[in-house]
Amino acid sequence: MKKVVVLFLIFFILPAWRWGRGISNSQLKEEYENHFLVRDAKDTKGNLYRTPKLYGGTEVPIEESVNGGKSWQEIGKVSVSLTYSAWGSALFVNKKDNFYFVCSSRSIQFSKSADYGRRWSTAITIPGSKGYNPKIFVDSQGTTYVVWYQSVRGQIVRDIYLSVSQNGGRDWKTERLRQGSSISFTESDNTVYLSYVKEKTLYFSYTRDRGKTWHTETFGFLVPMKDPYVKVYRGKVYLLFQGYKPDLLNIVPSSRVKYNLFLTTSGDMGKTWKGLERLTNN
Repeated sequence: MKKVVVLFLIFFILPAWRWGRGISNSQLKEEYENHFLVRDAKDTKGNLYRTPKLYGGTEVPIEESVNGGKSWQEIGKVSVSLTYSAWGSALFVNKKDNFYFVCSSRSIQFSKSADYGRRWSTAITIPGSKGYNPKIFVDSQGTTYVVWYQSVRGQIVRDIYLSVSQNGGRDWKTERLRQGSSISFTESDNTVYLSYVKEKTLYFSYTRDRGKTWHTETFGFLVPMKDPYVKVYRGKVYLLFQGYKPDLLNIVPSSRVKYNLFLTTSGDMGKTWKGLERLTNN
């Protein structure tokens, strides 16, 4: 009987107690680093995929690494109308190892692969798209989200556009969001989160109907921020981002701005935020 009680404590009570405490800061930092420091697409086997830093023409090479990024080899090519690395491209791999690719050919082109990047579908142009540096995300229900930037009359400030397809790229709905940068997607419990920033303001958006409608809240900080990341656990939103506080070193024009990782949380889906905490000390 004592053995039964001990086993019950180990397998049921202790895990429930551990998760009941929520998520530790170290866990959040690790997830953040995995999300932003490892920018290459990864399959379920742990292999990495990317496009090379420099390419151009009517084909975009796809490279694979089976040793954690130590070495790379070309495994396939995506045929497009015309593109250059400076215009931007992105890869995404879902949990079923379906591969998705977007690039800028002045317009945004989209392609898919079902054999680990070896062969790709004929690239299609997303209707009405015209921009650069696209990013792509595919949720657990198969909805495809593509965002890209478009300059405003040649200025540095950029408009963000979002295209959504619920049928694998056959049809698209495109809309202009607002000006910003540092776009990030995450998903939790069939809710997709889209976050981006404009200087000192962060936009926290989410959709529960596969991109048909979006709810957006804003969060202000005292200094510019970048690279937001959203983690949702038991209805609580954990928002991490890079920000910096001005000091004497930042005043010198030639000095390098030092960003730190900050954490804040929300219990009402972004309407209010509590407990701004700095997790690093750079």
